[in-house]
Amino acid sequence: PSGLSFEYVGAVTLESVYPTTGPSSGGTELFLAGTNFYYAPGLTCRIGLVEVAASFVSSTELRCLTPPLTAGVLPVSVSANGIDFASGEASFTATGDAEVLSVSPPLGSAAGGTEVTVTGRGFTEVTQLACLFGGVASSTATFVSEDELKCTTPTHEPGVTRLEVQMDSMLTTKSNVAFQFLPAPTVVSLAPNSGSQAGNTVVVIDGRNFVASDLLACKFGAASVPARWLSSAQIECVVPARSSVGSEKAELAA
Repeated sequence: PSGLSFEYVGAVTLESVYPTTGPSSGGTELFLAGTNFYYAPGLTCRIGLVEVAASFVSSTELRCLTPPLTAGVLPVSVSANGIDFASGEASFTATGDAEVLSVSPPLGSAAGGTEVTVTGRGFTEVTQLACLFGGVASSTATFVSEDELKCTTPTHEPGVTRLEVQMDSMLTTKSNVAFQFLPAPTVVSLAPNSGSQAGNTVVVIDGRNFVASDLLACKFGAASVPARWLSSAQIECVVPARSSVGSEKAELAA
């Protein structure tokens, strides 16, 4: 007898892959779910025609890191011995590298809390998604589509920062988009402090850290009206009409 043996194991099946999209430059960690996975030196993921080593997690989970790929929808398969591959219906869509193209509004308070719309391309819906403002992560980030995200700015020192997007362990390197954090404006007084409920009273608001911007506005209760910037210490607004007499809180919106 030769002393050699051959082991029969259950057929490996691949059921799903997550995430299903990522940049063609590679670096996306894939979570593969299936059955009868087992540890072996030849454990392999095949994405399209490219093979990479897979990491064994359990009999129902493998992980692998995508290599540089050709853009497009690519079949995914796995093998325990490097010879027999199980594919199922799983696929991975390799997109162009993620890129930030614009942000709106392009400025907000250093106190944070400004909701911005980030447009670009190659965004993917991942578990750890964040907008980075000068390296500081947004307080919230929501995937809308491959070319749009919604993020809420964090607190940050006043100044101009570079806006990037982090998707799990991946960071957009193609971004020349800037976001400006402004010192929090302070309202000190307004004059006159009364007028007709029909509106159209011009009021001058005095304060500090007013910045010239198309987004500058005054709020009277729930009603918002555009503001005219006069200086860093003064702006002008036209009071809107009100259905009844009474007082309303006046504040600055930017």
